[in-house]
Amino acid sequence: HIHHKYHWYNIPVTIDFTSPAHPFNMIRTVATKEDYVVLKIDIDTPEVELPLIQYMLANPDILALVDEFFFEHHVLMQPMVKLGWGAKVNGTPRDSIDIFTKMRNKGVRAHSWV
Repeated sequence: HIHHKYHWYNIPVTIDFTSPAHPFNMIRTVATKEDYVVLKIDIDTPEVELPLIQYMLANPDILALVDEFFFEHHVLMQPMVKLGWGAKVNGTPRDSIDIFTKMRNKGVRAHSWV
């Protein structure tokens, strides 16, 4: 039986891992392993996004809760740097592939887009 259930949290993202407003603390509070959890990270701020990704990869309890993951990794790649990302990049396409490979190897269906 499928129930429609999704949540929007209109608050700034924090990388303070002790804060109740940290996205993964919120997921821990509301999700169970029986839920189908889809997580999209698209903050357009690499200094916020990458610590979230690193935290997720380092915490098996979060990986166990997230089923599907979407992430627009801003990497040093043309034409995106020239057409919008500018200096707001962190990493290379190879770094991005490594992130998604690690996620998939840990059981999370991980997807990228530009």
